[in-house]
Amino acid sequence: MEPIFWIALIAGLVCLSLSHIFDIGGHDADFGHDHGGDGESDGLMTNLFTLRNFFIFALGFGASGAIAARLGANDLIASIWGLVAGVLLALLGSALYRAMRGQQASSLTHSNALVGKRAKVLTAIPSGGRGEITTTNAQGTTVALPARSSSGEIVQNTIVNITAMDGDTATVEPIV
Repeated sequence: MEPIFWIALIAGLVCLSLSHIFDIGGHDADFGHDHGGDGESDGLMTNLFTLRNFFIFALGFGASGAIAARLGANDLIASIWGLVAGVLLALLGSALYRAMRGQQASSLTHSNALVGKRAKVLTAIPSGGRGEITTTNAQGTTVALPARSSSGEIVQNTIVNITAMDGDTATVEPIV
């Protein structure tokens, strides 16, 4: 039985690593079935049953089962240790990912809320091209956004007005 624990440990570690590298298997792994009106869900079941948590479970199951087997536990006891540790690690992982996602969400801004706000040009905006601006969102957090000019080239450090938003790209004009 010990080889099964090692396989689960290695597979869980590799898959978890790949899920971080390629950003797969997280809270959006609902295969197109949204659970809330905005596509986000805070329900325990939808946050718990993700590919990433399955990878964490496999990692915990394999590591704990292998350790228990090495310490002389029979297959049943080692499997129970693996199951308990896998579930606890998956719950902990789910809580940590939810907390990190909550931190990221605090800086998100509805783009239309930025129209009419002042901003500062961080990277010069060439005529017909893109630059970058900084402004503050409704929560008071400084956000950097790609921007294009509606009136030609705008140099760095110019104070501008956001006149429109196209996705996350602001259209700006200098304040005269």
